[in-house]
This record gives sequence, C-alpha cells and structure tokens, in this order.
Amino acid sequence: MLRAYERGQELVVMGWNDDGPVKTNLSIDTSSYKYPVRVKLADHKDWSDVPYDQSGGRITIPLEVGPEPVVIRLFREP
Repeated sequence: MLRAYERGQELVVMGWNDDGPVKTNLSIDTSSYKYPVRVKLADHKDWSDVPYDQSGGRITIPLEVGPEPVVIRLFREP
C-alpha cells in the first residue's frame, strides 16, 4: 500500500505491506523533490538519510516495507 501527501515544500510518502517484508523501489517522476529521509513512526523528529538515485527527471528510492509503515519525506528544492 502507498499513500502520498504533498504539503508546502515537502512530499510525505508512507508505504507498507500487510503480507510481510518485501524489497521494492519507489520511483517518482520529479526533479523538484530531493533529499529523502526516513522518519521514525513514533517520533517525527528522529530521521535518517536514505540512499536514492536521481536521474532523467526521476527519483528512485530502494525500500524494504512490511506491516509497519515506512515514512519517507522529500523536500522541494527552492
């Protein structure tokens, strides 16, 4: 499952898989949003950088998602 919310200068994406952990790639056709970070579900102030590739107007983020939602924040470059 995937939910995305655009709010001001950020894009918040939540992904999960009720059937258990799977590896996937999140690809978004944009060159505006960059610098993805993974946010802890229990504390939105606790975050860590995630690897990503940005090329050809697309950002791709490799993720492992499971029953607990994975929250990714991306920031629009000014």
